[in-house]
Amino acid sequence: MGKLEDGDKTMNIGDQNVIEVGAVVHAREIGNNNVLHVQCEVSSNSCLSNGCSIGVRCKLLAKETLPERTVIYGKWNERRIAHDNPPVPQGQLEVLRRLLPSYHYLQKSKA
Repeated sequence: MGKLEDGDKTMNIGDQNVIEVGAVVHAREIGNNNVLHVQCEVSSNSCLSNGCSIGVRCKLLAKETLPERTVIYGKWNERRIAHDNPPVPQGQLEVLRRLLPSYHYLQKSKA
């Protein structure tokens, strides 16, 4: 679980989440196994439970907590409940595990 803090405001991010390029996410709580697609927008009033998927350019602006496995999709931000959690992109994870160590350099502490 990750945490980002801004004064007295904390953003809690669960495990196995995928946040794609251009997604704007201000939600304070994000559960596990969520997928936030390209250019989606989630306001600070919203919370995501587990297994949710916010589609490309979809917006979640209302003050609400999404039920588990909610899918928001399409031009009109339609909703449905999925039977399963969104799949974890194993291919992307393997590529990142292989490539990131090549581009990440650790600096030694001066202490």
